[in-house]
Amino acid sequence: MRRGVSVALAAVAVLVAAGCGSSSQPLTRSQLASRAEAICHRVNQQTLALYRSVQGSRSADKAALARVLSEVAARQRAAVKQLDALEPPSTVKARYQQFNAAMHAVVSMQRPASAIVGGDDPQLEERGVQMGKALRLAKGIGIEHCPS
Repeated sequence: MRRGVSVALAAVAVLVAAGCGSSSQPLTRSQLASRAEAICHRVNQQTLALYRSVQGSRSADKAALARVLSEVAARQRAAVKQLDALEPPSTVKARYQQFNAAMHAVVSMQRPASAIVGGDDPQLEERGVQMGKALRLAKGIGIEHCPS
């Protein structure tokens, strides 16, 4: 019995340390901005590394680029889920929800990588509009580099 409790407490500690789950109290505006920036910074760094892995490579064919684009899309979707988990303070809750909605719109419009590589991306302009909207909303909350 004691061992089971220890294992359960260890699992809870890992989840808390990993930032999983939601807190019972909203974050401050500063905490929200800081955590959102950290999420976006991490995915931006991962995205840059993925693009650099094929940039300038003469052997980077369409299949390699499609794989990179698919991985970037997956990481962006994961980042949006992490942003969803943040609890904004009431003072910016409506704006944060609009920001999240714009981010969801951007990732939901992502086309299959093969279509993008092939030049078939009819939603490119609308994604740009939604990205611009998300940027403006983020800056109003104090989030300076998300999305980028």
